[in-house]
Amino acid sequence: MEGSIWVFNGPTSRFKELIEEKENTLTLNTLVTEFDRKKYEWAEDNQGMEFTLLCHGEEFSSVNEHFLGILPQLVRYLIQKNCITEVFIHNPPNLLKDKLTLEFDNDVFINFEIEQHEFPKIKADQLFDFKGKFLDEMIGQLEVLSDVLSTIYPLTSRKFNKPIVLMFYGPPGVGKTETALLLNQTLSGGALFRKQLSMFQTNEFSNYLFGGSLNTSSLAKELISRESNVILFDEFDKCPPGMYSAFYQMFDEGIFVDRNYVVDIRGAIIICTANYKNKQEIIQNIGGAIYSRFDQFIPFTELTKEEKIELITKIYDDTLQLWSEEQQALIQMSQLKHILIMNADVFTNVRNIKNGIKNAMAKYLVDDLFF
Repeated sequence: MEGSIWVFNGPTSRFKELIEEKENTLTLNTLVTEFDRKKYEWAEDNQGMEFTLLCHGEEFSSVNEHFLGILPQLVRYLIQKNCITEVFIHNPPNLLKDKLTLEFDNDVFINFEIEQHEFPKIKADQLFDFKGKFLDEMIGQLEVLSDVLSTIYPLTSRKFNKPIVLMFYGPPGVGKTETALLLNQTLSGGALFRKQLSMFQTNEFSNYLFGGSLNTSSLAKELISRESNVILFDEFDKCPPGMYSAFYQMFDEGIFVDRNYVVDIRGAIIICTANYKNKQEIIQNIGGAIYSRFDQFIPFTELTKEEKIELITKIYDDTLQLWSEEQQALIQMSQLKHILIMNADVFTNVRNIKNGIKNAMAKYLVDDLFF
């Protein structure tokens, strides 16, 4: 009897790459269905089939904990029967990972390996790329650029593994989320991990943060499959104060633990956004325990009139491309752009400017068409 069991903790896309050429495969859900129907007769019927068993991370939410508890012994039995010869397991919960380790770690006949995905270290030239993108795409907020670069620079050192934890604070619509997106574009090859904390009510938020049953969503389950080591918690100020303790170890050590998973986020950039006005307001609302775990608090300021005019000019030209050539010609014949610039003070932020320009163009076209 010989076999191999490989456990991979990391992005879903990477796991799929590693197993994409596997043939004669069997999924965990199929195995569960067959055993519910035929029990051990299935093993007798499939003896010598030499399947590759694939256990995708998302399948564990549909498998009961009792089956996960006996899965290692079942895997051994199926290897003995030559029903399966190798097993690939993606992001197993602690219950399964611990039992697999206990069952196979010292087995001389079965090769057992656990691999933790490591995100690439940030390089200095990537920070130059971020600087260039920021200057090209952001208007204003130059002090933000300097603060961000100096705070994340330690991650270029191979000796630095602690996550960098930032709070971007200030009025809405002035570039906080956009800066996080630019960081991810230049420092990561995967999709930004982004959670909107205002979406949760207190009870469901507790289960989401601290872990509930395996068939419910959780922060840990989503973090372990993330594609990027840039993590954005939007509207962190909407997190109930009693829940901040869930972030203590994550911010301190880069380890996040809940009822079902242990997640490694060392070397990550964690960005929390909030609409606080100043540091005094921040500490009054979130308290000293979580406040002290941030590496830097970076303020985003209101747009000046000059910056609003620059944004109107840029966004106007971009928005114009949404219309047909005939509609563009009509808009360009009007005084709309001049009127918008003259009324720049009416706008409060980038989002407000985008919506204002789009609505003004649409109104002009509707008036021309119907009135």
